[in-house]
Amino acid sequence: MQAAHDLSHYVTLRIRPDLAGQLEKPLLAKVMRRLHYLPRRNVRIDHPEADEVTSALLKESNFSAQRTLTHMRLDVGPDGGHNVGHDVGHTMA
Repeated sequence: MQAAHDLSHYVTLRIRPDLAGQLEKPLLAKVMRRLHYLPRRNVRIDHPEADEVTSALLKESNFSAQRTLTHMRLDVGPDGGHNVGHDVGHTMA
């Protein structure tokens, strides 16, 4: 957890894929407990939109989605072929 340049607390949850769905709740609970010892500021967390477990836990903790960000990419293969993909994420505050 760190304070971003806008004086918000910025939280990053990183969980191994094989443990997804098991660690989000205790980690978020730990973050919420630690916030009581830090200066009162907004809290920001960025996470993938498809992460339904974290989204539900954040909503239960009274977070609300502020923005949705879409990352687009175009992979150009050696034969000139295209593999188009995109990632979508939420910023919760």
